[in-house]
Amino acid sequence: MPFLDLLPLPAILDIQMRPVFWEWFSPPRVAKVLGAELQKGCRSMDIITGWNLLQEPARRSLCQDLILRQPYFLMASPPCTHLCSLAFSNWNRKKREKAVRELHEGLCHVDTTAWCCNLQANLGGLFCIEHPQRSQLWLRSNASWLNAKARLAQYILLVLLPASPSVARL
Repeated sequence: MPFLDLLPLPAILDIQMRPVFWEWFSPPRVAKVLGAELQKGCRSMDIITGWNLLQEPARRSLCQDLILRQPYFLMASPPCTHLCSLAFSNWNRKKREKAVRELHEGLCHVDTTAWCCNLQANLGGLFCIEHPQRSQLWLRSNASWLNAKARLAQYILLVLLPASPSVARL
């Protein structure tokens, strides 16, 4: 994990002190359908909202905010374009420089997701990862443990979300 200088982790905050929901790599989607009381402290960290998580200072700020604010639930939706099965089947059709750059960006996103989800688990919070089942993410050594924990959190998220037509579009 990068940014080891941010460790050791602080004491886990009381549930009443924690923001309820954060989204990464996504403009606000799920937060929009949460009830008013659950929207307190909701954040969306995406390039559209000013967070370019390919830049190290933004990744450091994300880790630091995660440690200090300790949101209860995180939903990570790292871009899957560069790590999906289709991308790997088209590897030889792309210019090498572009393919390597896109692979590096994709790995940066999924590694950031794995580090932050690991932090989240250590802080006693829940997380969900929105990524295709056959994505290369699940084969990464730092992310392979995430699958089982993310499935539990996905179930919890579906139970907590209010029944709403907008949930079906998520």
